[in-house]
Amino acid sequence: FVLGFRRNIAVFGYYGAGNLGDDVILYAIVKRLSRFIDKSRIIVISSQLNADLQFICSRYGVEAVSFRSLLGFFKVLFSSKVLILGGGGILQPGSTIFSIFLYSLLFKIFGCKVVLLSVGVEFPHSFSPLDKFLVRLLVGISDVITVRDLVSRAFLKSLSVSKPILVFRDLSYLIYDDLCRFRSNFEFNGSGNPYVILVLKDISSNVMPLRGEHLDVHYLVKVLSDFCNYLIDVKGLQVYFLIAQHGLKSDLNIVFKVLKGIHNFSMVHLVFYGSIPLNILLELFKGSICVVSMRLHPLILASMMNKPVIGLSYSNKVKTFMYENDLGGFLIDLTRPYDFHKFKFVFQRILNNSESFTYNYVEGYYYEVLSKASIVESFLEQNI
Repeated sequence: FVLGFRRNIAVFGYYGAGNLGDDVILYAIVKRLSRFIDKSRIIVISSQLNADLQFICSRYGVEAVSFRSLLGFFKVLFSSKVLILGGGGILQPGSTIFSIFLYSLLFKIFGCKVVLLSVGVEFPHSFSPLDKFLVRLLVGISDVITVRDLVSRAFLKSLSVSKPILVFRDLSYLIYDDLCRFRSNFEFNGSGNPYVILVLKDISSNVMPLRGEHLDVHYLVKVLSDFCNYLIDVKGLQVYFLIAQHGLKSDLNIVFKVLKGIHNFSMVHLVFYGSIPLNILLELFKGSICVVSMRLHPLILASMMNKPVIGLSYSNKVKTFMYENDLGGFLIDLTRPYDFHKFKFVFQRILNNSESFTYNYVEGYYYEVLSKASIVESFLEQNI
């Protein structure tokens, strides 16, 4: 760290805790920032208790501190000119929004510019009056406000936010050019049984369903087990469970529950994000028949690689992604009545349309994000 004068950009988010989506977002941010400043001037502040700071430093070539480290945090505070709240569903009700506002306020008091960069609002229906008040205060001290979807913008507008709000597609679209190069060099030999990738998230403890709706986790587990048995026994497909959040047991918990109901384990594989190189993970995506996911970023990555997707929605973000991109016919809303036959029907639609499954919007999103990124980058260059 360089103390005594301000020269750094601090990037705050849920980084280094083994979450595929958050790591893709951080990769995109560092990639863009390093175009006009040296990586030594980028300092990542991880809000995760179990963050692997060494992983962040080695993978992205930047400094990293935990926001729990007072010494590290104050070093960043004194040496930074800009704070970026970087992407993902960072605006959540409860203690999360309080912590984010408090830390952002400290940076603002110390003369830093505050940038909300493609942030998403999670579970907007669950925000208390105090939560909404804190969000409004956070927006009030922010110099640039960009959100990742229309739902997030509508939420901020409902709080009577008068500042300009720019809709900035998910930051992961900034790696589209990297994935295009990977796709052009990828050769799948077709050996072995075809397979489906399944990405689950344990919603038994941390989900906040829509008002008046109930999520029966035991029922969901049974339906998922029946669906896997259908894929294996009837369709002859292998099933790859991608643990997109390693380091936390939640995703593995629901996978283990689903595994108990599967008959043929020889056709099942577990893949842990972070335990395999990224290029191998991308090869896994590219070689699959489709990706079935409760998490947003596996759906985005699959779409950028032109793979069919089935979205399993338990909150607004997956649902918003699917509907905004005309993929509603491949969405299973877990907050509405569904059964095993719904899974079979949607998967059969994938098989019937796999040859013509294209995402014409992806390249447009990439250039849209590039254009809007240039606006934010111009602001940053003027303030560092």
